[in-house]
Parts: sequence; structure tokens; C-alpha cells
Amino acid sequence: MKGTIHKYIEDKGFGFIRTEDGDSVFFHRKFLQPGHSPSVNDFVEFRPKQTPKGVQAEKIILIKAGEPYPVQMEYPNKVMYSQDGYFPGGFTVEREICEVTSAEKGFANARNSLLSASSRVGGNAVLITHEHQYIESSFSMFGFFDLLLNIIGMILRPTWGKFFYSPASMTKYRTVTQLTGVAVVISRQKRG
Repeated sequence: MKGTIHKYIEDKGFGFIRTEDGDSVFFHRKFLQPGHSPSVNDFVEFRPKQTPKGVQAEKIILIKAGEPYPVQMEYPNKVMYSQDGYFPGGFTVEREICEVTSAEKGFANARNSLLSASSRVGGNAVLITHEHQYIESSFSMFGFFDLLLNIIGMILRPTWGKFFYSPASMTKYRTVTQLTGVAVVISRQKRG
């Protein structure tokens, strides 16, 4: 009987042969001809043997080595990031594109900005290489006018001014997270 190996689990040592009739027959590597390492798409000849568990292939001889399936790559459906170099789901770095940076209020905003930057240059992931936080202050015109109105209020009515005047409102402080990373393309072999 002849058939094609359609599945082989190397670490277990067994697989299945699809016969010319379309049936699937179990085989174990101990029944292969010496020196033959089976792979998917190998065309083989074998002798079927009925066992209590079903038909099993014995005396398997390689007729023609099969063409391997072309490897298909799968890419993530969203832009991903990693701080330690490992991506979930078995994705690995295919190639590096360029360095990207962002500075935003809060880590989540900085990360999202970094992911957008990676996407703009053709990446589908970012390897974050450096994180730095600093405090940024900015002068607020609203705070300046608020101070001016409170000074006028203190002059006109001294008791009102102490309730309205707050010198801290003139300057705004915020913590900024700066992230630096490498825009990369990640992929994995398609499953199934």
C-alpha cells in the first residue's frame, strides 16, 4: 500500500500516513527503513497490519522525499511593546527599523505615543530600551490672570484676597515620562 505522511510528531516518534484511498494510518518510527527520518509530504510504501487499536503501518519504505510546506509568517494584529525583549504568543524580532522616542505625561501616554511612532515608520512593535521621568513646569496665563485678580481683590477687600489667592496656580507642574525604544517588525510561523 502507498501513501503520503501528512502528520509526524518527532518528539513522540509517531505520525499518520494518508493512503491513496484517503484513509489515515498510524505509524511509529521503529517501522521505518534504517536511515530514513520522516517528514511531512514524504511519499512512502508500507504494509498495513490490523491491531486492536486499528490499522498500523509496518515496513515503511521511502519512495520519494516530499517537498516541505512553504513557511508562512504571521504578524500581530496590533502594535506590541516589550521592555525585556520577549513578546507574547511566540513572536520574535524579524528586523529592526530605527530608534523612536516619546515624552508624554504618564507611562501609558508615552507608550502609546511610542507605538504610534513605530507604526509610522513601518514597525509593528517596539523594544523599549530606556525610560526616564522628570518634572516639567510651565507658566500658565490663566494662573497669571488669576493672581492679578486676587491682588486686586486683596486691595479692594483684604479679607477676600486670602481666600482666592493661591500662588501655586501660576505655575503648572507635571511628571513627564520619556521613553526610547527601537521600532521592530515581529512575526512567528503561522500555526496550523
